[in-house]
Amino acid sequence: MLLNWNYPELNVWAVNSQFSEIAIDAKITGQKLIGALAGTFSEGEIESVAVFSNLIGANGVGGLLGVSADGIIKNVLLSGRVEAGMGVSRYARAGALIASSGSDSISNVISLMRLPEDENNLHFFGALIGDASNTDIHNSYWAQDLALRNYLFGHNQARLTQIWGLVDLQCANTTQSCNGLVFDDFTGSVNSEGQTLWAFGENTQAPALLLSMGRFADTDGNGAADNWPQISDPITPTPAEVAESSSGGGGVLYLGLLAFFMVRLRPSK
Repeated sequence: MLLNWNYPELNVWAVNSQFSEIAIDAKITGQKLIGALAGTFSEGEIESVAVFSNLIGANGVGGLLGVSADGIIKNVLLSGRVEAGMGVSRYARAGALIASSGSDSISNVISLMRLPEDENNLHFFGALIGDASNTDIHNSYWAQDLALRNYLFGHNQARLTQIWGLVDLQCANTTQSCNGLVFDDFTGSVNSEGQTLWAFGENTQAPALLLSMGRFADTDGNGAADNWPQISDPITPTPAEVAESSSGGGGVLYLGLLAFFMVRLRPSK
């Protein structure tokens, strides 16, 4: 499934939902609870997702999800930019993957996402997650020179740190170590066609996801997809449908319907 979000003030809710093999190109501006896939997510599963997002908000801004609870999230590639409201609130939360996470299980994440500086560490801005409670995370990596921080979680959380930059993520693969980084735990995952899910190219290319609809990557780490498939016969929701998808329960139904289509979403008039 291909999703092109280009909306102001879009906040989709997803509860007990399952998402698999999705590529997302998202440009969203709002106030709070903003994510490329959903603003609020709980008790569901997300697997095999490539995200290229540029998100701007005051609080609760995550590259994939704004807030997540009791979810299973694995095999996610992230690139783009997250901007959150520094100066708006010292409690602002932001992360390349999730702004706030509670009791999630997360594995096999690679992030090339850019985050805002936080010179005095006044906010909950983490390289992957803004703040978390009882979240279990494994085999997840980020480019610290793009994230502008070497700690996974934001302010006053347990400081799980990494030292790797973009050049290390480009150089390493499943057998070759770069500065101690090797992606040996990323073998074994396959897409719906039975093909190897993760692709590690030449030693100057960041990893890619091979989904059933194509190859998705930001090999040079510039914040944009290398290429984006054209979608024939896109389905454009009406303004009423968009409003419904932003208002809790209706959003759950709407996201469920998206699974049957390859969709390009355009701004409402």
